[in-house]
Amino acid sequence: MFRVAKIPFVKSNSMKLSPVHLKIIVATVAGCVLLWLGVNVYAGKRADSWLQEFVAASEKSQSYHLRNLQHQRGLLSSEGHVDVALIDDCGGLSRSESMTTRLTYRLKHTIFPLALMNIEWSIEPLGKQRETFEKLFSGQARLEGRGKVGLNGDVHSDMRLPEIRWSSQGTRLTVSPSVGTIVVGKDTLKLDWHTGKISTRGKDSAMAIDDLRLAIDLTSTSRGLGKVALMIEKFDTSDFTANGMSLVTQVVEKAGRMDIDITPETKLLQAGGKQFKNLVFDFGIHGLHAESTDYVFKLAQTSCNFQNLTQQETDKLHASLRKLLYEGFSVGIGRISGTVDGGDLDGKWSVTLAKTPGDEFFLMPVLTSQGELSLTGKDIKQIEKKTLIALGFAQEIPDGMRGSYDFANGVLKLNGKVSEAALIETMLQTIEQKIRSFLRGEPIPGTGHDPAEEEMEAPAEALET
Repeated sequence: MFRVAKIPFVKSNSMKLSPVHLKIIVATVAGCVLLWLGVNVYAGKRADSWLQEFVAASEKSQSYHLRNLQHQRGLLSSEGHVDVALIDDCGGLSRSESMTTRLTYRLKHTIFPLALMNIEWSIEPLGKQRETFEKLFSGQARLEGRGKVGLNGDVHSDMRLPEIRWSSQGTRLTVSPSVGTIVVGKDTLKLDWHTGKISTRGKDSAMAIDDLRLAIDLTSTSRGLGKVALMIEKFDTSDFTANGMSLVTQVVEKAGRMDIDITPETKLLQAGGKQFKNLVFDFGIHGLHAESTDYVFKLAQTSCNFQNLTQQETDKLHASLRKLLYEGFSVGIGRISGTVDGGDLDGKWSVTLAKTPGDEFFLMPVLTSQGELSLTGKDIKQIEKKTLIALGFAQEIPDGMRGSYDFANGVLKLNGKVSEAALIETMLQTIEQKIRSFLRGEPIPGTGHDPAEEEMEAPAEALET
């Protein structure tokens, strides 16, 4: 049998706490509690200021306004709602057609190790649109989620949307429940959204989409810098079937230059009795003067695509476009690749506008362009191959054919041989003349329009009506 040994209790004076030590411990605990409460109160006040900043910033937006903010702040939590009105300053929607939703929120501003506060939120339409949304979402009209505010101020949240069902005039639309996450910073946005199936049927047509995902990672929402990717596992219609589709758009700035890349890809495409595999098109605009590009894009948004410009805006637009042309840029497809009916497709194409050295713009000295396209494989139709080679559009290469061109300093070469370029020269001279007239604010030759008069037409017509 086991016997429990008795362990003598040894009294030690070191275990006793003096009144001074007790006061220190109590004061420390009380200080921590007060500090914790103080930080939470600060978080609540910070939430108030954030909401006011969001409302004020929305007044400058061209797409939405925040109105009727009702906020109630407590010691450890706050709640309220704000109306989000979608607007269209360009006149595409009337006020009666515009949409207003209500965002309801509850903030728990209790400090956590990785969060300044937790959020519960929901958004639902108001007015006549609510009935429409309830029909779409099977009696529900609410998008909701939970999230947090990070220590750096970024808002993290998940999102859930119920199934969508809609039917009208014999056409039915179904979208499976979708989920996503979003992170919103001061000038950044990350979004990951996914739904399993989308289908439409009716009017002698059908469409089915499997596994659609939208991923957005903007490093600057104000300038549109970042990456947007749309991915579809399968896209099936009455006319074609595609698998492994993606469309990636990326805008980056490097050393004062802006690059825009758009890349569509398809792993398998069946259409018109033909089969395409691993199709890739890398389209890009590179080397744009960033400051001028920013101004042109922002002016297009604020002026509804350059309508009703002031004289100052017109002058700055001309200066920005002049800077873009004079600084130069390139446009092209860096890669064309894939397999078409057993033949391998490979090519590239580019147009480059070099930097203009003088004060006057001349197109011919700064313009160059190159391109080539090859098709190889044992399944190439020999009749088509011989015809293209005989016409001089292609050259024979092992297992296939290749066509290429090069244009520089007014000289055109097709497949390495100098070719007649009088028609191209005439066309470029006409384009050059129109560009120079536009930059000077003069009437554009061949159009019969004066830019200055066109800018005055819209206000004049508005006064007449």
